[in-house]
Amino acid sequence: MIEEMQINILTVFFTEPSQGFSIFKCINDKKEEFIAKGHVGEVSRGDELIIWGEWENHKKYGQQVKITRFKVPGVAEKGILAFLQSGFVSGIGPSLAKEIYQKYKEDTVNIFDKNPEKLLDVKGIGKKKLEKIKASWEENKTRQEAVVKFQEWGIGPMTIQKIFKKWGDNALNVIQSNPYLLAWKIDNVGFLSADKIALNMGIPVDASDRIQAGLKYTLQEAATKEGHCYLDRQDLCKIAHGLLWPNKEMEAKNIRIITNEIEDLVNGGFFVDVDGKIYNKPVYDDETNLAKNTKRLLKGENPIPYSIDSMLQEYENKNNIAFDVTQKEAIRSALNNKVCIITGGPGTGKTTIVNAILTISKQLGVKENKIGLVAPTGRAAKRLEESTKLEGKTIHRYLGFSPGEGFSHNDKNQVQDDIIVCDEASMLDTYLANSLLSALPNKARLLLVGDVYQLPSVGAGNVLRDCIRSGSIPVVELNTIHRQDEGSWITRNAHAIKDGQIKKMNLTNKANDFFWFDVAKKHPDLETSERSVKLQETLLNAFQSLLKRGYKPDDMQVLTPMYKTPIGVGELNNKLQNMLNPSSPSKHEAKIGFKIFRVGDRVMQLKNDYEKDVFNGDQGKIRSINIEDNKMFINFNGTLVEYDFSDTDQLSLAYACTIHKSQGSEYPIALIPVTTSHFVMLQRNLLYTGVTRAKQMCVLAGETKALAMAVKNNKPVNRNTNLEYLLQNNQPTKCQELNLAPGM
Repeated sequence: MIEEMQINILTVFFTEPSQGFSIFKCINDKKEEFIAKGHVGEVSRGDELIIWGEWENHKKYGQQVKITRFKVPGVAEKGILAFLQSGFVSGIGPSLAKEIYQKYKEDTVNIFDKNPEKLLDVKGIGKKKLEKIKASWEENKTRQEAVVKFQEWGIGPMTIQKIFKKWGDNALNVIQSNPYLLAWKIDNVGFLSADKIALNMGIPVDASDRIQAGLKYTLQEAATKEGHCYLDRQDLCKIAHGLLWPNKEMEAKNIRIITNEIEDLVNGGFFVDVDGKIYNKPVYDDETNLAKNTKRLLKGENPIPYSIDSMLQEYENKNNIAFDVTQKEAIRSALNNKVCIITGGPGTGKTTIVNAILTISKQLGVKENKIGLVAPTGRAAKRLEESTKLEGKTIHRYLGFSPGEGFSHNDKNQVQDDIIVCDEASMLDTYLANSLLSALPNKARLLLVGDVYQLPSVGAGNVLRDCIRSGSIPVVELNTIHRQDEGSWITRNAHAIKDGQIKKMNLTNKANDFFWFDVAKKHPDLETSERSVKLQETLLNAFQSLLKRGYKPDDMQVLTPMYKTPIGVGELNNKLQNMLNPSSPSKHEAKIGFKIFRVGDRVMQLKNDYEKDVFNGDQGKIRSINIEDNKMFINFNGTLVEYDFSDTDQLSLAYACTIHKSQGSEYPIALIPVTTSHFVMLQRNLLYTGVTRAKQMCVLAGETKALAMAVKNNKPVNRNTNLEYLLQNNQPTKCQELNLAPGM
């Protein structure tokens, strides 16, 4: 049952400004103290709220209130306070806003409008800051009403700023006409937050707009969170029902409503139904066009229809290399086929082979300026450039991407290169792969290089796996570890993991590049949760030990499967930040929600930002922080990039990151926890991907049981894709069979 109560906040435990979500201890008018949580904006000790919510029993924290809606007492009078706290007036943050309001109360607006010099009486405001405040007030004061309304809806200050960046002074009208636009157009505002606003505005539970928004969101989440290109109709109905009618059994009436809306979305061109497989139209187009473009390239004329064995022998002699049989097959395949895949683990010679292919191609008449070297990420493109001594580019840069306009190179304006090498091809999602292939002319030869046993792409699809399994594209797998890497236990253990052979792993700590710390053996009597704390200590001690041995902090990267628990990204980043870059009066820092950013911090970009030209997984260092202007400047590979504080939800500390985020990167030293507390993430390809990020040293710490489970588990979650089927035909190209497990 929903109760209404007036509360005063005593202690704030957690706040996320971008979502407006907070957890706090409060007291009601009956003097009862309790925990409450919900989307109430950014709050602090002493704030008063009127809340509506339901009591629930948390297994760890006991009885607490889940807030369904709220309002600020006397919101009309306090609207100016909400506005000042929102960050729209430069130089005024939440604390200073409260001081100003407490001093001038209902006269605050009049002070800003007619007598702003009085603000000099407020501690922290000098003449320079006053000029900035006056200019910013004049520019933004007309947005007060909208800001108050957004905060009433539980939207946090940073998200409010994003809304105004998107829609300007018309923002309130836009949201009131269709609140679900928040879920599609504004980062970090999901369907649930938009839906809560819509329902509070009086939109019926079974309204067509609401059901369709829920269906679109369900397919979008399936693509971005699980990599599915489509959902079966039955699964779509089930998941959408749980979203739209939470905590209710599936009812025939509601299923009929959902089914009818699916049909309307199909008929309207938003969805595509392929024998009960329901696609978002853009994803369907990408997948079908990717298959068509692959077949188009395969059918093109092959410009090198003759033997290259003599040139290969000459290359071996000149470079003092003796390629094995499989490596020679890979080079021949790449030079004699329009599309070819070379896959293999670390130490199998992929880089050496690419160099041989490029050198022989140039001898055969391919001009250097007609060679395109690309990769999905900036880090991978840079490594490709370093190994080949030719310019490497991200696929986005290669195709001339610009925000709002898309790729300048496409099916109507194709590139003119003769050979295109795409490294880290396991990271290609359906959208990016189709964008690349549609921009290649019929004459082009495409070489996809990657490691199919690594994690698949973050986005929808499983392109490399599907291309291999289709039998339509020549494939060569490299398995032999060559002499420059045969002494590396990083390489040998990685291959043991790939092959599911834990007994072949060297866990003796007698190797100089691979170490295993069995925390469970050292602390056998501890529960899993307590052992996680000890495992955290082990990782931090290993970090400190490596520092004492002369390694630099930037040489080391902690890779962990999860975000939560003591060995998740969140806690490890906080601990490592305090160890490596502690707070100091000489360093500027910004507390933004539950995050603290300091000058000198290593940070990671969490999503592609095409305007900033910074991409998901890129790492940089904070160069400076300007508290008054709510800005920070971050150095990404020599380029200084400006961030508003409202953009920092795109950033996280990067002393520790997930293994997924590390794809395409390499680090001198990788430290990886392996524990049953991350049970759902104990997968062979996840562990393999983590270990293969390390170049000089790999440190694993955890439980032998968990390590064995991860190595044994070769059943990754299947992705709903149709590319393999679309590529197949009656006369498949002969290719090497790979021992891919179901779902890989």
